[in-house]
Amino acid sequence: MSDSEILDFDQWGGLKSDGRRDGLIPKDDGVHRIIWNESEIIYKISKSNLLEESETVLVGLNAAISKRSEKNAPFFTGGGKATSIDAPIISISDPGTHVGDVSLAWYLGTIEDTNYQRNLAEFLESFCIENNLLPILFGGSGGGFAALVLSKMIEINSLVLAMNPQTCVLDWYQGPLENLYTRAWKCSTKQEFKQTLENSGINYEFVNDSSDNSSKVLILQNLFDDYHMIHHFPRISKQSLQSITVSGSENNVSWFFGCWGFGHYAPWPNHVRSTLTQLNQTLDVDVPCQTLIKLFYPKIEQTNFPVHPKCISLTKGGELGDFEAHIKYQARSDLPNENIRLKGYNFSKFENKDRNLAFCVQALRQIDRMITIDDKIVTINSYIALYHLLSWDDFANNELGKNSEMLWYDMAAGLRAQKIGYLLSLANHVEGFSIHKDRLTQIAKRHIKEFQKPGYISMNNHGIFVTQGYMSIGRALGEPQLIDSATKLMQDRLEYQYTHEMVHVENSPEYHTYITSIFQSYFRMNWYGEAISEKLRLARVNAYWLNDTNDRFLTVGDSEPMPQKIDSSLKKKATASSDLQFKHDEQEYFVKSFESTGYLSLKSERPNGSTLFSLSAFVDIGHRHADDFSFVLQDSGKWIFIDPGKYTYDRNERHKVINSWQHNCFVIDDESYPTDSSSKYESCREKFGYDEGGNYFHTSTRKVWRTGVEHHRKLIYAPGEFFVVIDNAKSPSKRNYSQWFQLDFEIENVEIEHEAVKFGSSESEEYRIWFESVNSSSEVDKFRADDKKKVGWGSRKYQNLEHIWSLQHRSEGDSVEMIAFCGLNHDIDLEDIKKRIDYQNQD
Repeated sequence: MSDSEILDFDQWGGLKSDGRRDGLIPKDDGVHRIIWNESEIIYKISKSNLLEESETVLVGLNAAISKRSEKNAPFFTGGGKATSIDAPIISISDPGTHVGDVSLAWYLGTIEDTNYQRNLAEFLESFCIENNLLPILFGGSGGGFAALVLSKMIEINSLVLAMNPQTCVLDWYQGPLENLYTRAWKCSTKQEFKQTLENSGINYEFVNDSSDNSSKVLILQNLFDDYHMIHHFPRISKQSLQSITVSGSENNVSWFFGCWGFGHYAPWPNHVRSTLTQLNQTLDVDVPCQTLIKLFYPKIEQTNFPVHPKCISLTKGGELGDFEAHIKYQARSDLPNENIRLKGYNFSKFENKDRNLAFCVQALRQIDRMITIDDKIVTINSYIALYHLLSWDDFANNELGKNSEMLWYDMAAGLRAQKIGYLLSLANHVEGFSIHKDRLTQIAKRHIKEFQKPGYISMNNHGIFVTQGYMSIGRALGEPQLIDSATKLMQDRLEYQYTHEMVHVENSPEYHTYITSIFQSYFRMNWYGEAISEKLRLARVNAYWLNDTNDRFLTVGDSEPMPQKIDSSLKKKATASSDLQFKHDEQEYFVKSFESTGYLSLKSERPNGSTLFSLSAFVDIGHRHADDFSFVLQDSGKWIFIDPGKYTYDRNERHKVINSWQHNCFVIDDESYPTDSSSKYESCREKFGYDEGGNYFHTSTRKVWRTGVEHHRKLIYAPGEFFVVIDNAKSPSKRNYSQWFQLDFEIENVEIEHEAVKFGSSESEEYRIWFESVNSSSEVDKFRADDKKKVGWGSRKYQNLEHIWSLQHRSEGDSVEMIAFCGLNHDIDLEDIKKRIDYQNQD
């Protein structure tokens, strides 16, 4: 019994004709069987009434048959999408799929008919010649392969639409391929199958070369069909995600990369219909290609977008990878690239390893660059961003996501929501996005639901990012109530983030500039009104006082010494607003005191000059170290006394930089000052000024601590000459007291001689500190990366810890006066300093 005898033709209304080649090829609507050169060809004709008037015929070739075991052969394609085209249709049933449960056979034939492929080509050629028709061969996957190969075998002009085609049969998945060659070809191995095909002269691979000029080919390839991009499309033209263009051509083959879904996802039916229609009408593959480009990759610069990339927080994070790892992301320079696939990525994988990296991944910072570079046109990068968000949504709804600690971490969710607003905006204008609009809307509303939970949007800087995410989604959804609510939220957060002097309340120069820049970027599109923008201008001016003379952040609190660009006009406004101005050795110095935060900043006008920054208050817990009454000093371009920097947010490591003895503090009983919210206090600065007689600047602070100790600290500074720290302490009982000093990274040599210390480096002059303690004896020690004392570290870069020298001057008693006299050049000694400051008469 032959395979054809078990075919079910009744499902197609029976056979319209059945016989050998004899005269004209039957062409009435219905299913026909014809023996052509000993090959059995089963075909189905639709819209035969158009044969005489049409210039073309659509030739439908099957892809894999889904749920093959539940269906009976024969199988035909083109009965749905193609019937709307004004052209007759001939669909071919693949004899390989008539065998057992074979679902895909590529129209190669079978072991019983090794000439099928060339006979089918001859049959199609004869059909078209008889009816004076140009064939448009179309098919997806395996049908796309057959269309490509047959177009090169027939000796008449043709058009081809191949969708996600294979280009080599042998590069298919082993299971389905083995099913074909063991059942339909009676081969035991793939190598035996290959040999059989070659011996029979069967084309199992499509090679795009210039030898054939009779066909014009358009390939529609799903960009996220990784297997085909890796194993099949490169046979036509080598491509990678980094260099890929949305369309191109090589010899007679043109292609378009669409974004229709994850995996081996076929072009959407409306795109197939429109492409076939345009091929039929224009006989030109470039016309439908250009139509698809406009649908998927339009220019958007003229569109009134509710959320534009310029309105949201975007870093330079992430870059295109390849088809094995779509995104490569390096969150920090100390980390390797994270390879991210768009499907199935575990967004919680770093939660127990690196909290900062876990936050970045949940904030989707890995797609920021994809959005940033595409603010005027939709490109492949835009779809990488879209499908990565959809992958996050898959994660959020599975068990890993439900158990994720960082999934709804406020700042991460706020940054993510801003991107959601932008991608949802695209869905209103770009067809490639619009099919996902309902899902994007659901994702957006889920974020709003979280944001509206009581207390979720905090008053700290995290709340700013969440509020902007709230506004972005509100604008993308076009909901006035959400927009009004976000406007009020942002106004409240601006007032909370800054003091009345417009200095950021959290204890970090870096965060003042950072948050100011965030507000500035959010306000520039005037989402929140002009009045709120006006307030921010003073904050930009005040940033000048939180940098050294080389425009680097002062490393107070959680700050790194990163360079900043400070506009000259802002510098002029800042110095014009100074509280004190004086000349010292012909150099101009400016002083600004902020009562609301307790900051005092002294700066020389020229670069590589001098900076003294003093603390005197605790107004907020954000980014604060236990640095009460601490200071930092840069003299004549050289740093002398420094803060340790932020180092890390990792709770297990922060203890190396946040304690009082790791700053330039006066420490009581070896205990760090408290940093909880109940320990806040307003500025304790008593006064500051310039002593014209002694030619030095001075400032003092005074506070009674919880321990009952009354502490008075005075700083005296003559730039280029000396620096003095005087600490007076009174207590009802005997206590241990220490003056701590953290020396700059460049200082290599430290020598202690009794109660004096010499220190310096090969590149800087040698400095001296003379220590004294009134009414009690004292001792001086030095430490470097001391694990027992937990002192002697500094950080100039996030998660990078370096060894520094720390000095401790300690004494004990109920009342003490401890003094550190620091000579800043070789020409000055202890007696010179005491005389200049009239030491005996210092209060």
